[in-house]
Amino acid sequence: MVYLRHIATRVGQCLSLVTALALTTGCATTMTDRLQKARTSSYIYHHSAPDVEATVRQLLKDRGFEVLAADRPGIVRTEWRSILADEQFATEYERYIVVVNRLTSEHCRLAAMRVSLATLGMETAHPQAVSSGKDQNITTTTYGKGTSPLLIGAPNARRDLDFEWKIILREEPERARVVESQISWQLAHR
Repeated sequence: MVYLRHIATRVGQCLSLVTALALTTGCATTMTDRLQKARTSSYIYHHSAPDVEATVRQLLKDRGFEVLAADRPGIVRTEWRSILADEQFATEYERYIVVVNRLTSEHCRLAAMRVSLATLGMETAHPQAVSSGKDQNITTTTYGKGTSPLLIGAPNARRDLDFEWKIILREEPERARVVESQISWQLAHR
């Protein structure tokens, strides 16, 4: 019992050390990322909404998405794209929905949502059954890859600020450099 308590104490100490190291080594990057994401989420483009929408469409095409025809101006949608297509284990699909809001004739904002769907794969989780013989395990039965796919889970939608930052870099590179220099100054003077 004392031995198990000693092991538990040592494991707790190791986990505390790993957590402390992760926090101290990642703070600068994490703070930079947080500041960049804060600036990106509230960024106002100094271009017209149709110009920014055209940039969004091109960036999505460059990333391998098929962009759907516009139902109405200011909304850009893509077809579902397969990320992981191994039905034996799992499948995952993603798409983007980007809303470009016109503020004035030369200013707009946008929000890019990444929506993903996934399955866990086929219903046969273990393709082989193991029988125990004397002093050894022997595989005796093979079930194959599975009989039918599992249902798709609930969609997961999140705002993709990294994608939005790429749009800023492409549409307004000079202003993106200004934002980066402001973040660097803010980190240096905190």
